[in-house]
Amino acid sequence: MGTHTILDPPSTENDEIPHAALIWYPGAFVNGLDYTTFAKDAQEKLKGKVQFWVCLVEMDWENHLSTDPSIPREEKIKKVEAFRHDNGLTVDGLVPRMEARGFKASKNSSGNETRYLNVCTGGHSAGGSYATIESLKSAGPMILSGTPIQLEKWGTKNQLDRVLLEYPYPVLTTLGELDGQMRWARAATSFVEAIKVGLVYGKQVAATRKNMAIIPGMNHMQISEGEPRYAWGGIDSDISALEAISRFGSLVSAFVDVHFGAGDKQESLLELENGLFGTTMGIVKPYLEAAGLADVTSALEEIEKGAAEDDSAPWKRSDLMDYSEKAVAEKECAWMQSLILPESMNARVIPMAVQTLGSFHAANPLLQESGGSEPPLVVPVCYVHRQARGNSMRGAPSSPEYWMKLALAENATYSVDAATDNGAITLRDICSKRNSEAFEEALKVATKSSLDRYSTRGVPVKFGADVVSKASETPLEEWTGEEHAIEFSHDSSSASNVVRSPVLVGDNFIVVKTWGPARALEYLTINALQTPIKEGDA
Repeated sequence: MGTHTILDPPSTENDEIPHAALIWYPGAFVNGLDYTTFAKDAQEKLKGKVQFWVCLVEMDWENHLSTDPSIPREEKIKKVEAFRHDNGLTVDGLVPRMEARGFKASKNSSGNETRYLNVCTGGHSAGGSYATIESLKSAGPMILSGTPIQLEKWGTKNQLDRVLLEYPYPVLTTLGELDGQMRWARAATSFVEAIKVGLVYGKQVAATRKNMAIIPGMNHMQISEGEPRYAWGGIDSDISALEAISRFGSLVSAFVDVHFGAGDKQESLLELENGLFGTTMGIVKPYLEAAGLADVTSALEEIEKGAAEDDSAPWKRSDLMDYSEKAVAEKECAWMQSLILPESMNARVIPMAVQTLGSFHAANPLLQESGGSEPPLVVPVCYVHRQARGNSMRGAPSSPEYWMKLALAENATYSVDAATDNGAITLRDICSKRNSEAFEEALKVATKSSLDRYSTRGVPVKFGADVVSKASETPLEEWTGEEHAIEFSHDSSSASNVVRSPVLVGDNFIVVKTWGPARALEYLTINALQTPIKEGDA
């Protein structure tokens, strides 16, 4: 097997048809040639519109990305990069090879650098990292599948929001609805950004320059003909491989046609608009609204109104998207706080959401008498936690968890048993109760297709007893670490998955970690369908 394969476009007698090219990097442990069917499908759909050249890169994963755990990950990546550069598997190295076969590159040179304006980079899964590097360095538009934009590759580390808004070139990102490795819920902020582009610049700009499209029923591996190397996270698809490839090819060909094609582009525009604002929004809307990330309903209504003459008109603003994850967290916090206060207290609960973990550690829940005839005042502290980016296979942050410091009434204690002592209020498994209710809320807003899958092949979830620690033995800074994460395990005796929340108990407060409806939705649509389920995949 060579280092790359160039697929010439279908023959044409019209030399006036514009040229465009795609340099495609494969997913980890998948051969470049395994994407041949997709490439030829896109080429055929572009026939008569664009002379579409495709270069399928071979990354030689087997020899350079060893699964040997004794080899540091950084060393493995260096080997892959060295192979790529030594063999000229870059835009600068591959475009001249396509030109030698007849490709007509459109170039913009400045000093020692050349940008190829009609060359797209693309990648699947781990290959998306290399597509991002090359797009910024030498190419133009980018096409990704089963991977988020690797923002740190172009110099702005640790900014997991505004990725699409800041990226300087047109981007098409596709995700499978049933992708358990790069699940669409972990690209939630990018979906919000795409809608913001629609609000500010209009529907067409969002669909053609910042498109995030979910392909219904498709899993992680289906755009290639390779065998999955990893068993974890896999989900059986609802559609055939050929149908998945055809749908992906339709989006890719529409994207290429819009940016480089000749003739009428209306059909391609509709394909991209329907992908983002039709099918995709139908899938992500319940999740984004449950997480407090976006009021999708209002935003889509404004986008559909089209351009307004007045620049200050609502559709020109993105503030409709500021649906406030903070407000959702405060609502969650107030509900949990009221749960542990005695009914006779008639307290006024005012939750306060903090934005950083440092603020969360420093804040104190407050319970004090207001004086006079006023009821007691309780201020619990909330923190919206999104799991920090882990290894490259996990992708972007997961669904929000709610970490809350709750004030205990003087006669309230948290116990692992049901006993009461001298009239004290004994609290037990309040997180388990809340997690269960969050799942019931998710069932009410989930799409019909998600509910059908869950009822026919989903693994049921049970919410076990809270995992209780004492603040006198476990410092808060330690408790907020991964070793005290919400537990996720499989109970083979009941053929169900079990979720247990940690609780930290102090003298006059408790601290809890719970799911919310958005995290429950992610379980219902992804985790419940994964085979096999492993701890850590949650």
